This record gives sequence, structure tokens and C-alpha cells, in this order.
Amino acid sequence: MSPSASGSSAATTTDPATAPGTSADPGTPTGSPSPTADQLAIRWTELWNGAYHLARELCTPDFRIRFAANGTAGDNTHPGDSLRGPAHFVDFLHDFHATHPGIRFALDGTAAGEVTPAGTGFFAARWYVDTPEGPSGIDMFDIRDGKIAEVWSVTGTRRFPTA
Repeated sequence: MSPSASGSSAATTTDPATAPGTSADPGTPTGSPSPTADQLAIRWTELWNGAYHLARELCTPDFRIRFAANGTAGDNTHPGDSLRGPAHFVDFLHDFHATHPGIRFALDGTAAGEVTPAGTGFFAARWYVDTPEGPSGIDMFDIRDGKIAEVWSVTGTRRFPTA
């Protein structure tokens, strides 16, 4: 949100910490180059590993994630199907970590695809659960305004083969 006008006809100064286009003003682009696909994938993994404060920075207000796996209800639904926005996603991650204590994710290689200088694009990133027998998966990202707008997440039952 941009700072509101003071209503005075006198010249006003804008606090650089809350000026539009700064990191303290999350509603506007920063004017700095858009993050790369690799940078977004790294931050996404940090978010999944418990850095919940990153959600608002990384995700658009209408963020959505789609899981290919069924949830635990056995009815072809997933708990993430109806969530929208960074706050709901953080709630989902809290619940996920409560049922999977100590789980850690890691990236498997670099992202495939790109984010344009205008902050749009598509890319995919491979990941795995950081245990010797952990499963792996692929997340596909739709980027708007330098933020993650939508993710399609596919989880396998084993680690991707290395040979």
C-alpha cells in the first residue's frame, strides 16, 4: 500500500523505508531486477522449510497451489485445493509441519525455465525430502510481477534416480 497524502499543500518528504517500490512496501514492485527462477526456487524451499515470513514477499495476494497427490481424506481432494493467498498458505504449512515434524526439503539441481526482466515467466524446480529414502517431486511455477502466482506440485514415492 502506498503512503497516503498528508492533505497539506506544503512539500512532504517520503520515508524511504515505506516509499512505494521499496521492500517495506510489498504492494508495489521494487524497481530492482526481478528475481531469477533459481532465486525464487531457493526462497520457495526456505518457505517450505519454515521461513514463513517469506510468504508475503514470494507469493501474489491471489496465490494458489495445486497438488497432484490425493490428501488424507481418501476422496480425491487435497487440503491445499481451496487455499488462496500467502496467509492461507502459511496456515497450510503450519499444519503440514505439525504432522511431519522435522521434515526438510532441498532442491535437486537448478530451475528449468526463466523469469523475464518484467517479472513474468514459468519455470520448474525438482526437489526432494532431505533424508536417504525421501521422496522427490517437481514444482511448476507461474510468475507474475516477480512473485509466485500459482504452483503445480507433483510428488513421487521415491527419490529421482541419479543414473
